Amino acid sequence: MSRRLQFGLALLLVFAASDRGRAAQEFFVAPQTVGDGGGASAENAAGFRDPQLWARINPALEQNPVTVTFLAGTYLVSDDKAKAMPPLVVTGIGHAIHRCVIQGSAAGEVIFTRHPADRKTGEKGPGFFFLSDCHNVTVRNLTFTAPKIPIGYATNFGKCQNILIEDCHWHDLQGVYFGATGTAGETTDHITFQRCRFERVGSGGHAHMAYNAYDPRHIRFIDCQFEDCAGDYVRFRDNTEYGVVVGCTFKSTGTYTNVHSPFISVPLFNDDNPATNPAHPNYEYFGTHFLICNNTFSYANELKPESRIAVLFHQSGFSPPGRHYLLTPAEARILKTGTTEARQAFLRATIGIDPATVHVFGNRYTNVARRGVYRCAAQYGARSLGGDGAYEIGDTFNAAAVVRTPAEALAFFEPPR
Repeated sequence: MSRRLQFGLALLLVFAASDRGRAAQEFFVAPQTVGDGGGASAENAAGFRDPQLWARINPALEQNPVTVTFLAGTYLVSDDKAKAMPPLVVTGIGHAIHRCVIQGSAAGEVIFTRHPADRKTGEKGPGFFFLSDCHNVTVRNLTFTAPKIPIGYATNFGKCQNILIEDCHWHDLQGVYFGATGTAGETTDHITFQRCRFERVGSGGHAHMAYNAYDPRHIRFIDCQFEDCAGDYVRFRDNTEYGVVVGCTFKSTGTYTNVHSPFISVPLFNDDNPATNPAHPNYEYFGTHFLICNNTFSYANELKPESRIAVLFHQSGFSPPGRHYLLTPAEARILKTGTTEARQAFLRATIGIDPATVHVFGNRYTNVARRGVYRCAAQYGARSLGGDGAYEIGDTFNAAAVVRTPAEALAFFEPPR
């Protein structure tokens, strides 16, 4: 069995139970080396970038669970290489049974930020914390902030499986270009954000709070808070499947006025023309299994009602092989005036969105004019077929209350055990 399947199909609670009763081996890190720097105690904490400290984690996991505690303080990153302050990149950590916990000493006390002397222009400066090729890891009690300083991604969890991010806080990241956090790739599976907060993120419509793209699976948000984003609050791009958003609060206070910013988006950007047969086409397709329930969606006012969208499926560009995303006027009329059953059948057969597996129920809306939309636009040189536009599809989604609790939500898309 592949490692992706081995770890991806197990619930987080299974691993937690496996470590019950086992004492974790503890390591301590700080913004700078403390004492002898060995990491065995708070009085002798290692510098948080110390490669020797991180090289000890996997051998320790062979025997017991491991906890790496970040001591209270400010953890600086800089784009000035002379300062020798790169982001923290943790690669290849994990064990099938013993869990690794990377935690701040207490919520709000461990703050990753950029050096105050960093440049204030540009687009894609360094972020703070990245996991790559890791599995069976918990990250908790970390804060990420850097007002107005340019950042590509503040955090990223790519090529990882069975990662729990809980009680973390991203705020005042107005310089973010892509995402406050991101996941990507077909080997990325079971990434869960729980009780996390995102506030005031983004430098423009290309900047999102949680940017998930290119085939990841089981990206879940449980009891999180999202407030004021320049772009999409949660994005599930290009075959991101089994997305779960449950018990979250989405709020726009009016800080950003971008009319293209839905709370939850499922977008495609197809700039490769199938007719020209490019050597390496990057065709994008919709994921179609989502659980979006018991959330609160709120805009501060009723201005620009056309942009007040809770859940958006969006296609830009060409229709890729096997799909028909750009609409003719006759097809557009089906989505405008057809019966619910006719529209569901059209979405399933023509566009590849199965409304039966898009579960949307129990949500609360304030000043949200459009609860579910399909939007298509002929861009990147694609020819319009005459049906470009935004069409209401919220009533086609599956409204059956299929889960009641967060635990049931986490288990919903899992295969029977």
